[in-house]
Amino acid sequence: MIEFIGILIIICCVIYFFYKEVAMNSEDWTPLTNIRGVNKYSRRPKRIRFSDGHTIWVSYWIDVLRATAMWLVDNGRLAPENARLRHPNVRDLYVSFSREQQHPSGRQFKNPEEIDVGVYIENNWIAQDSVDGAKGLLEHCEEDPSTVQVSFE
Repeated sequence: MIEFIGILIIICCVIYFFYKEVAMNSEDWTPLTNIRGVNKYSRRPKRIRFSDGHTIWVSYWIDVLRATAMWLVDNGRLAPENARLRHPNVRDLYVSFSREQQHPSGRQFKNPEEIDVGVYIENNWIAQDSVDGAKGLLEHCEEDPSTVQVSFE
């Protein structure tokens, strides 16, 4: 009887891990470039995956922008020299590499957030601006935004 229970447990574990692996590989990932028209009532993102396979759990659309900025800083793509960009849809997107937490014009960030030691990003964005800002940061740093994907599961 004990052997039967042991074999049954092993079979259940194998089935569980098999189906878990199938589920993980069949998840729907949407390229960042295909995300349009989101707002605070839209389905929320759960994860963002970058071109190198690095995946970060997110809860809100602003987290997509934060995670993108952090990934670019961590990979040496975003530095003080190229922290400001002009994006047609997102005015004054800027990442501050100083404790002043202000735009180059001298205007203070409305809602700064420290994403790394001494690295701040404006945290006052609506959903679609967060997506557009993430795309803009990637393009500005010569990364293809279509290689960055978002999962809703």
